Amino acid sequence: MAARLPGSVLIVTESDDPHVAAMTATLRADHAVTAIHLDLRDFPRERGSFRLHRFGTARTVSHLAGLDGVRSVWWRVPASGHRGRGAECDSFLEGLLWSIPAVWINDPAADSFAARAIVQLETAQRAGCAVPETLITNDADDARDFVESRPGPVVYRSGTAADFAGPTSADFAGSGTSADFADRVTPADFADRVTPADFADRVTPADFAGSVTPADFAGSGTASDFAGSTIAGGFADPDRLTVSESAPIALQDHIPPRCDLRVVWVDGIEWTVRLDPPNSYRPDKLPASVSKSLSTLMGALGLSFGVLSLRLGLDGEYYFREVDPRGHFAHLERETGLPLSRSVGNLLVRGDGTVAGDQLTGSGWPP
Repeated sequence: MAARLPGSVLIVTESDDPHVAAMTATLRADHAVTAIHLDLRDFPRERGSFRLHRFGTARTVSHLAGLDGVRSVWWRVPASGHRGRGAECDSFLEGLLWSIPAVWINDPAADSFAARAIVQLETAQRAGCAVPETLITNDADDARDFVESRPGPVVYRSGTAADFAGPTSADFAGSGTSADFADRVTPADFADRVTPADFADRVTPADFAGSVTPADFAGSGTASDFAGSTIAGGFADPDRLTVSESAPIALQDHIPPRCDLRVVWVDGIEWTVRLDPPNSYRPDKLPASVSKSLSTLMGALGLSFGVLSLRLGLDGEYYFREVDPRGHFAHLERETGLPLSRSVGNLLVRGDGTVAGDQLTGSGWPP
């Protein structure tokens, strides 16, 4: 990572991202650095220009000053392909920003690559992470065969990386409350068997209108954090699976949990939080072998930042579930006192996410 550079920090994210205010304050207090914010949803209403001349280049966006003097860019949840914009506008915006000679967290190409669930799972396994047996498919026959072949319960989700994040109510099925069984299939669910006619209606985004999205976690830190991930899913039964060619499904062995963990990865610095139901958060530490595998994984994905979701199974194994290159951590910081914003701020300004010992006072770290 590059050393300290002059200039401001550009944060590219939605205007309601709770991390913007915290990071702006952290950069000002710790480094006397200004943060500027760009919400891509403001385009095409906003005006921007790129000019190349014999003395160099210049970029302008109507409400921003100092775009050419940016030292680093924090690329968070950009609204690429927003319905109000066309492909040409997206191409212009991406070129305008991606050509800035700054430190990127994360590099947009790596961000796009790492956001694919299949890429993550394949890379995680090669990095030495334990990964539950998984099938992602748009073939109904393959899906049924997989479920029938597994010795234990299988969970199903739509086939995106965030869908492996959990925890869901089904994930805590062993914790002993009736709510924990909300996503279980009951005998009544098998009364009507699925026939070919049941597949006539394809799954559309509207079918998932009531599911939990990452926005639900933006300001949380309560029991709602444990309500579910970005899924419509639960335990899978081969006779009830609906698979569409246009809506792949992800099937994965259910891992009975001892607990779930979030690891906020800041360029080699790992901040681990243990989640125990119903809403307990506390700092934790990973075994050295798990840390080594995560370091290999993040290096292979080209990510300097990410929020990883792990599960500690009843068998004592740490299972990889997903990494979100644009993950939320504000609620983790609030609940644990860990200096997560300070660590990311140090990375943006100094190129090093290390937090000095005197800045850890009262943080609960090390655990």
